[in-house]
Amino acid sequence: MGLEEELDRLYALPLNEFTAARDDVAKRLRGEGERELADEVKQLRKPPIAAWLVNQLGDRQLGGVLAGAARRAARARTACVRSP
Repeated sequence: MGLEEELDRLYALPLNEFTAARDDVAKRLRGEGERELADEVKQLRKPPIAAWLVNQLGDRQLGGVLAGAARRAARARTACVRSP
């Protein structure tokens, strides 16, 4: 998993898990010799609850939109296969 994905995962966690998970990422980076990057990650702050909630709702809504699009695509594909 790349750093970008790890950071996305951090901000998707429940708020009470953010700090420990962030510190784990920073510790791992420091162990890999990425001291400056580890320091940057360590400075990340837990998001305010309002921002966290908006992100959570946005992620869930996007998931629902994508699932709906996948269902519509599957129905359209099935209709094309059945058509002469």
